Amino acid sequence: RAFVLPRLPEGPAEAERFRPLQEAARRLFEGLGAKLQGVVLAHLPSLADDAAITAADVSEPVPMAEIRKLDAGFLARKRTLVVNVDHPTVAHLIRLAAREPAVAAWMLARLFFLGLPVDAGRDAALMAATLKARPEVAR
Repeated sequence: RAFVLPRLPEGPAEAERFRPLQEAARRLFEGLGAKLQGVVLAHLPSLADDAAITAADVSEPVPMAEIRKLDAGFLARKRTLVVNVDHPTVAHLIRLAAREPAVAAWMLARLFFLGLPVDAGRDAALMAATLKARPEVAR
């Protein structure tokens, strides 16, 4: 397949349960300097192994070559982080985010970057941002 088309949730209940993870993930990725347009929950049944992808426009098919594109920097174009509600771990992360949103967002980020080259600086920044978002631990 050359493209994937995210299917957004139909009802507000699913979106509301996702809100803690959505907000925590947005803060975490923006803290890394990623240019994000937003974070959305969507069904990606054809991508069962991907917890999240990025899209320039969630209403249009996303080329498979671009699903991991996430740029930072002044000239970078904003993309939307699309969290795959069909991924088996995402349901657990949504529940975890109700209690520990920063930890759930960190786990989502680790899943997103899984399979990409290891970047020690990015991993350190992810952990630092996660700890900073958890004031009870940062003390």
